[in-house]
Amino acid sequence: MKNNTLSALLVLVMSSLLAACGFQLRGTGAAAFQLDALNVTARDSFGALQKDVREALQNGGVNVSANAPFTLHLAQETRETRTASYAYSTQSAENRLMRSLDYQVLDRRGLVLITDRIDVERFYSTYNAVSNTEQEAMLDSEMRRDMIQQLLLRIQPLTQGQLEALQRQEETKQRAEQEARAAQQPAQPATE
Repeated sequence: MKNNTLSALLVLVMSSLLAACGFQLRGTGAAAFQLDALNVTARDSFGALQKDVREALQNGGVNVSANAPFTLHLAQETRETRTASYAYSTQSAENRLMRSLDYQVLDRRGLVLITDRIDVERFYSTYNAVSNTEQEAMLDSEMRRDMIQQLLLRIQPLTQGQLEALQRQEETKQRAEQEARAAQQPAQPATE
C-alpha cells in the first residue's frame, strides 16, 4: 500500500515537472495564432487542400472570412513520384513521393507580402507490388497532413503589425519602381 502511494506521488511529481517546463506531446498542443482573421483562397477553389487549411485555421481560433484584411493564397500544389533507386534488373526498388505547396500572403488589393514554398517527401519500397498503391495512398495522405501542419506553423507567429509593416514596405517599393519607370521615359515634346 505504501509502495503504491509512493509510486503515484512520484508519477504526479514527474508529470508536474514536465508540464512546468513546457513539455507536450507532438501534435497535442493547440495552435495559438496571432491573427484574428484571415481569408483563404486557392488556385483550386473547391479542392480538399483549401478545405483542410480553412478547417485547421478555424480550429486554431482564426476567423476565416473574405472580409479579413489579409489573404492566404494557396497558389500551387504539386505531387510527383520518381524512381529513387533500382534493383539489379533495372526495375524500380524504391520510389520517391514528393509534394510541394507554393503559397502567398496578400493584402486586400492583392499586393504580395510573403511568398514561400513547402516541400515534403517520402520514400517507399516497390518490391511488394500488391501494397504499392495502398502504401503510396497512405504516404500521400500523411504528406498532405504534414504539409498543412508546416503551413500552420509558418503562419502561426504572424501578427497584424508584421503584415502591415510588410504592406508598407511593398507599397514604398512599388512607388519607387513607378517613379523610376517614369523617370526613364523620355519627355514628350510639347505640342502647340
